[in-house]
Amino acid sequence: MLRFSVVVLCLAGLLLQGASGADNKDTLNSIRSKRAPRKSAPAPRSAPRSPRPKPTRASSPAPSAPKPATPSTLIVAPLGGSPYRTLAAAIKAAKAGAKIRVRSGVYSESLLLDRAVEIVPDQFDPGGIIVEGVAGPALTMATTAATVQGVTFRLRADSKADYSVDVPRGRLTLDDCEISSGAKAALAIRGAPAGASLTRCRIKGSLGDGVFLSEAASATLTDCEIIDNASAGLRALTKARPVLQTCILRKNKAQGLFAGDGAVPTLAHCDLLENGGGGLVAEKEANATLRGGTVRGNTGTGVLARDQARLTLESVTISGNAHGIEVHNSSNVTITGCKVIGQPNNGIAFRTNSHGTVERTEVSKCGWHGISVETGADPVFRNCSSRENNATALLVNDNGRGTFEDCDFANGHDWSCVVVLAQSEPVLRRCKIRNSDRGGLEVGNGSRGVFEGVEVYDNGWSGVAFYRKAESVMKGCTVRNNQHWGIYVYEEGRGTLENCDVRANGRGSIAFPTSGQPIVRDSRIQ
Repeated sequence: MLRFSVVVLCLAGLLLQGASGADNKDTLNSIRSKRAPRKSAPAPRSAPRSPRPKPTRASSPAPSAPKPATPSTLIVAPLGGSPYRTLAAAIKAAKAGAKIRVRSGVYSESLLLDRAVEIVPDQFDPGGIIVEGVAGPALTMATTAATVQGVTFRLRADSKADYSVDVPRGRLTLDDCEISSGAKAALAIRGAPAGASLTRCRIKGSLGDGVFLSEAASATLTDCEIIDNASAGLRALTKARPVLQTCILRKNKAQGLFAGDGAVPTLAHCDLLENGGGGLVAEKEANATLRGGTVRGNTGTGVLARDQARLTLESVTISGNAHGIEVHNSSNVTITGCKVIGQPNNGIAFRTNSHGTVERTEVSKCGWHGISVETGADPVFRNCSSRENNATALLVNDNGRGTFEDCDFANGHDWSCVVVLAQSEPVLRRCKIRNSDRGGLEVGNGSRGVFEGVEVYDNGWSGVAFYRKAESVMKGCTVRNNQHWGIYVYEEGRGTLENCDVRANGRGSIAFPTSGQPIVRDSRIQ
């Protein structure tokens, strides 16, 4: 019994001890929670792997700078299919730099081009787009610059506008266009700095001029045709500066080109053909230049300079005009490498105190004089020829002067080959006077020419004739093989021969049947 009690007591003690331990554990945990936290445990030897990234889409490139806005394109369709049925409406709606594409049709409207646009055909249709001016010009330029291609401009029959296309300002570019009608001109370019550039255009049928430029306006025409206008093909006044390249000016009722009042036209490889008032006329201090090309078949003079004009001709062929080249009224010309052929009247004529230099130029087959120098004119000719003309190769008359060096004068028919009359005083050096049907050199009426190193030969009459108080001097000249006399002096003619060779002439070397008598010094006379 006693042993059992002891066992029970021991079991009870163990139960009490377990309960007490549980309470103690809870107490320690609560104490630990109130203490300051311990230092973190050391990191493991290997770093933990980072989580695998999720797959993403390919990255797009960085956005580029925005492109500048391109000019808009407008369509003009007279039969519908576009908001714009008239060019005027499209121009009004267009922004600067816009392109206006035009479908074929007749547009009866007067256009005011007041912004920088480009007008082009919607499709290739030559002559299919017609702008017909009604209340004014078919086109008036009113902006700094604009371009038009493939359009025909004209005026309606009841329109009284002066011009079909009017450019009072800005720079207008016309390509493959046709311009017609106009009371004063088909195309007018008026006032600095107004200008135009035309390529492959046709200008025709104006009631006045084809192209009119004034007040220092400028224009460049390339591969253009100016035809059938009632006045001049192109008229340039008051310091206007047109430039024409490979153009044709044909069948205009007045001149092909007229320049006055200080205008400065320049033509390169152009043809002036069959115009009613001459090919080119420059007057009143105009300064015109022609390089290459042809001046042919014009009524009147092929090229005329007058009233202090200046003129430059280079490598131009002038043929079949009433007169070839005429220079008047103190004008001055430079002619180089030209051909003047087949004029019914004179080939080249200098008159009324005009001047100029003519070099390497041929004059032939003219109906009257090949070259004439009259009324105080004083040009210089070098290395030129004048031959096969009906009257003279050279006429110097009425106080004419002139210097002729290394020239060939031949084949006069109705007159002697070279004739000097009426107080004239030319100088000829190293020239040839030959093969005339009549005399070679004829000097009369008080003239005082000087001839140095000149050869006179193979003429049908006498080689040299001095008469009517002529007092010419011949130095170092040769007079030979003429059919009559070598030197023939009559009617008080007076000539001086120094170091000359006179021989082998048909009737003798020298004859002076009347009171005339030459002075001969150190010469060979046979």
